[in-house]
Amino acid sequence: MELHQEGHIGLCLLFYTPIVYTGQHIGVPWILLILSTATAISIANIPDIDLKTTFLSHRGFTHTILFALITGTTTGFLYLGIASLFNPFPLEIRIAVLLLGFLTGFLAITSHIAGDMLTPMGVKPYWPLKNKKISLSLFKARNRLANTIFLALGIIIYTSSIWQAL
Repeated sequence: MELHQEGHIGLCLLFYTPIVYTGQHIGVPWILLILSTATAISIANIPDIDLKTTFLSHRGFTHTILFALITGTTTGFLYLGIASLFNPFPLEIRIAVLLLGFLTGFLAITSHIAGDMLTPMGVKPYWPLKNKKISLSLFKARNRLANTIFLALGIIIYTSSIWQAL
């Protein structure tokens, strides 16, 4: 059983808060930070696609660091492609957009993996290098209190980091 969607959204916000906080302090436009947060949230539950398909094993490939790297790289190049449609940016801006996209996808997936590590079923995040399952068995995925706490913490910490920058 997977950590529920609201728990994964909260963890995603917790993982993504440092990116938004740093972005505010180095001058990344607000609209880009908000859009990248929305992208991260929408990506955060992609690993659970394995529940809806027959060709992916449950908590298999989509719950690995390899999948997070692929997702981050794909998101980075999508960001770069979209940004290039609007304006030919200097190299340093293109690199920054690529990095922001990579971090968006990578952190969204790793936050999901981290959440599932907390449950008894665990995950094998280092596959194909290591086939070792990691499980902290802190609570079951369907634990409503745990999911609500993660969502609330994510919203509070994310919002407070934005509030501090105002």
